[in-house]
Amino acid sequence: MSDTALSRRRLIAGGAGLTAGSAIVLAIPATAAAAPVSRLDADDLREILNLKANYAYGSDALAADDEATGRALYEATFTEDAHVTSDETVINVIGPVALADRVLELVGGAAATQHLLGTIRVEPLEREGRPSRRRAAIRAYVQATVIAGDGGLTRVLATYEDMAVETRDGWRLAESHATTLHVESVPA
Repeated sequence: MSDTALSRRRLIAGGAGLTAGSAIVLAIPATAAAAPVSRLDADDLREILNLKANYAYGSDALAADDEATGRALYEATFTEDAHVTSDETVINVIGPVALADRVLELVGGAAATQHLLGTIRVEPLEREGRPSRRRAAIRAYVQATVIAGDGGLTRVLATYEDMAVETRDGWRLAESHATTLHVESVPA
């Protein structure tokens, strides 16, 4: 892979940070479901949204050679058995340790990265498992920018589909999938 232009395979590696003007939507089912639906209060919503920010800041920290911060943010974001994937199987890992390792392979050595989140939708879901755990679906639009060492940049527009679950340690992402919408490369 050329150092001057990063491909889509090297970009869908991180999350996103909230940007000014971001839209956050909390979807509440219009009718009662057959099984109990998780109720989310303001603290739940804040914690769930912070998962997306942690994913973004963790990815950017890893790319900036701040491995300790990146790994700590991933540990605070994902369950130990979280399944994280992207289209074209660029990422297909289990857990925060494997994800951090893969992100380092993809964007380590970049001059800089920045992950920006635009619109986020959080939807409470039916409880699942034993004991019954609260769950929420998250959909987020992201713009990821990677600046190569030579000054060229690659920008990716993508959509994240995530599943958050409430654990003893708070909300965590149990699943995350990124689908690429568009890739733009600008030479130095």
